[in-house]
Amino acid sequence: MMSKRAKGITDRKILHEQIQFELPPALLQNRTRVGAGRNWCNGTASRGLTDEMLKEKEKELIDGAAGLAAQSMKTNFILHRIAEREKIQVT
Repeated sequence: MMSKRAKGITDRKILHEQIQFELPPALLQNRTRVGAGRNWCNGTASRGLTDEMLKEKEKELIDGAAGLAAQSMKTNFILHRIAEREKIQVT
């Protein structure tokens, strides 16, 4: 039997594969910048990396942040649309 977490991951993967749409470029760029900044700070603090080492990995950090930002935004847009159609409100 699949755990709730595993099922959620599987469900999100299916939604991402079946639903295609463009993400607003300005929002994606902003979310990427925020994520890259977090990666930068977390990398320095948790792994003891120097600024020089992080600069060498800058493109990798930004690419990773862009992928995570796109997934997060897509999930949020999909869930928002589902909530609208199902008339689900946060109380």
